[in-house]
Amino acid sequence: MISSESDQYFMQHALELAFSRRGFCAPNPAVGAIIVKNNQIVSQGAHWGCGYPHAESVALEFLDSSAKEATLYVTLEPCSHFGLTPPCTDLIIRKGIREVIYGQSDPNPDVSGGGAEILRQAGILCRKLATPEMEVFYQSYFYWLKTKLPWVSIKLAMSLDAKIADAQGKPIKITGKECQDYTHQQRLCSDGILTTIATIIADDPQLNVRINKKIIAKPVYILDSQLRLPLNSQILQTAQSVTVFHEKSALIQKKLELEKLKVNFVPVDSDAHGLNLPQVLAYIGKQGCHDLWVEAGGLCFQNFLSQHLVQTVLIYLAPKILGANGIDAFSPDFNWQFKDQKIVWKNCGIDLILNIDL
Repeated sequence: MISSESDQYFMQHALELAFSRRGFCAPNPAVGAIIVKNNQIVSQGAHWGCGYPHAESVALEFLDSSAKEATLYVTLEPCSHFGLTPPCTDLIIRKGIREVIYGQSDPNPDVSGGGAEILRQAGILCRKLATPEMEVFYQSYFYWLKTKLPWVSIKLAMSLDAKIADAQGKPIKITGKECQDYTHQQRLCSDGILTTIATIIADDPQLNVRINKKIIAKPVYILDSQLRLPLNSQILQTAQSVTVFHEKSALIQKKLELEKLKVNFVPVDSDAHGLNLPQVLAYIGKQGCHDLWVEAGGLCFQNFLSQHLVQTVLIYLAPKILGANGIDAFSPDFNWQFKDQKIVWKNCGIDLILNIDL
């Protein structure tokens, strides 16, 4: 069946609801749902987080007879299994919904086509309305289900002459406010943020979300092989949780001090690049993290890319020249190659953002 303009409109509205909870639902996907009757939205809902009612349940919760013969638009195929919450298909059938239009099939083996089939068997019209925006929205969830690894997005800000710090190596604000706001939006939509001890010591960052006068804490992961994390680091106050990856031989005394501050510790192996990044990502994936935002310096950027551990690269390019004495973003032997990847430039205030999907 060919979708109408109204179908596209209502599904886009459902996607906006899902976007409002992206970065807060893992290991569940973010989902939005709306109920439409006589071409009017009568109810809507979004999945708030793991363990909370699903979007369909939120939208249907307070509807009684008005749900009968209505259409449900939902961004992901309704679930048909018992998890932390009951199956959404049961509620949809009980409420008398006439038609269900969903944006993506759920690749979760507990669902995967089962929800749609159960609805059809109950006499409910059920069809998929896929859009490119929907596919991009769920790509990290699909990737996590397939690999149990997070979708890694990594960013690096540099000047036109590929410098990331001044001559003394001190951090400076390279990009403008618009790029900084964009970074906060990316943090908001991520399930976790990863950085390095070098960045913590140099910048003492907060690594939280600061948007529209709201401050939102996120889980933060730190690569800190020798447990050098200062006890007065801002991150210990601003993060939702702090997990430190370190070498197995790291100082026990420092670990005991940091444990009092409720820091989590994960010993990992080391390799030629430093801490074993595949082990780090495997641990983060097991925590249910779909989207990991990596925000650190040039060396971390190089290590992730050289080991092919990145799905999305974002390079912020500022219209400034820091000069020959500035700190280079990359080492001379870094093999910077992108072949056949989708590269998109976009303006961000006075700066440019290069987005590369690997």
